[in-house]
Amino acid sequence: MTPPGTIDTARPRSASEERDRRAALSHASGPLLVTGAAGSGRTALLAERFRALADNGVDVSQVLALAPRPVSAAALRRAVADAFAGFAGDEPAVTTITAAAAILLRDEAAAGGGDPLAQTATRTDRLALLLDRLD
Repeated sequence: MTPPGTIDTARPRSASEERDRRAALSHASGPLLVTGAAGSGRTALLAERFRALADNGVDVSQVLALAPRPVSAAALRRAVADAFAGFAGDEPAVTTITAAAAILLRDEAAAGGGDPLAQTATRTDRLALLLDRLD
């Protein structure tokens, strides 16, 4: 079992994987895109990256991780929570691309001249609207 606050990195890596991993961990600032096949260690790498940022004094509450699907976001949230076990501070925000867009629409509506009370349509709402049009 891996102790809290650490990432299991026991899987052997090729030289290029290790080079890419180190580049991601040492990325100085700005957006960082981590890609890879299923099981390639993206989630563990991102959790390790967030903990490294926090350990180096970066305010990780200002860090946003976007996942393509809710399942991916949940897995990353769990990995981040494990990496931050015993850490006295905020964790980075982890959400889906769709949820982040909805938050932006909601929070920035007034600044963009939109209705601040407007809400985005859920999947169920969109289906109901489509079925109404078919009648």
